[in-house]
Amino acid sequence: MANKTASGGFKSERRRKDVLSILFVVLSVIYLIPVFLVAMNSFKSNASINLETFAFPHEGTFVSLDNYIKGLTFGDYPFLKSAGYSLLITVVSAALILLCTSMAAWYIARVGSALSAAALALKAAGGCFICHYCCTSLLRVDRSCRMLKKATSTKKITALA
Repeated sequence: MANKTASGGFKSERRRKDVLSILFVVLSVIYLIPVFLVAMNSFKSNASINLETFAFPHEGTFVSLDNYIKGLTFGDYPFLKSAGYSLLITVVSAALILLCTSMAAWYIARVGSALSAAALALKAAGGCFICHYCCTSLLRVDRSCRMLKKATSTKKITALA
């Protein structure tokens, strides 16, 4: 059997977890209300959305799937055509990224230069080039601030002497 702590032990820990669970359920419901409203209103006509935003669709306001059909075919560039372009761009960019990173990985793994060893060490440490450059820039700013602070404190010391 596990030990109880002096401050209440399992009961207080269990109560805290229950309160957090209830809090997160309430927050989840609050965040899902707008999604539900949008889904519910998507089956109503525009006039009934403006007049009865929070009411369920009924016989006079229900438009079936007409809003979805209109949304898929409206305008010069219907939704399905735009989705096709997005899919094409995604597939081509993923293929190019895979190709370029595969060539870079081969170079890093096979060529024994100092650059490839540094890149491999950086990747093994869990970093990436962008993070490395950002951290290097931040370190330079930090060093500059420290040097500036040191220079101003040195001037104060010499001025006091």
